[in-house]
Amino acid sequence: MRRLTGPTSRSFRQVPRVRRTHGGAILLEVVLSLAMFCVTAGVVFSGLSASYDTASRMKSQALAGDLAVTKLSEITMGEVELADKGPVEYDQADLAGWSWEVAVAPMELTNVLMADKEVQVKVTIRQAESGLVYRLVCLMPSPGTSSEQDSLEDPYSGGLP
Repeated sequence: MRRLTGPTSRSFRQVPRVRRTHGGAILLEVVLSLAMFCVTAGVVFSGLSASYDTASRMKSQALAGDLAVTKLSEITMGEVELADKGPVEYDQADLAGWSWEVAVAPMELTNVLMADKEVQVKVTIRQAESGLVYRLVCLMPSPGTSSEQDSLEDPYSGGLP
């Protein structure tokens, strides 16, 4: 007959544990890799945020330039009177917070033949939210002068005398 061995017998004794000396090192590696990941994610996020801000600012500047050229074209075509006007808010819903202003000033030219025939037109576009201000300046014929008649009278305009 075979004898059953109990917990006190040698076969059921627990094997003594070996002390691990690198258990803390693995935890340290995990913590360091997590910290490196967080720092990298922060750098990437700040880079994306800066590029988004720059793209938004460039989009606003391009829109302001388009609005200024459009307003100058409206003045040239006669849809808007060539006079000081503004600031005037845009009526469109997508241009809420945008305004335009037109300032007309006589030009002081050294050429006696061209005196009082041209004015300086300054179109200013503003966005209240970001504080963006865009200015476009152009020389235009004075109101009441005909550019075709001026070119015939002006000896410097070219062509045959």
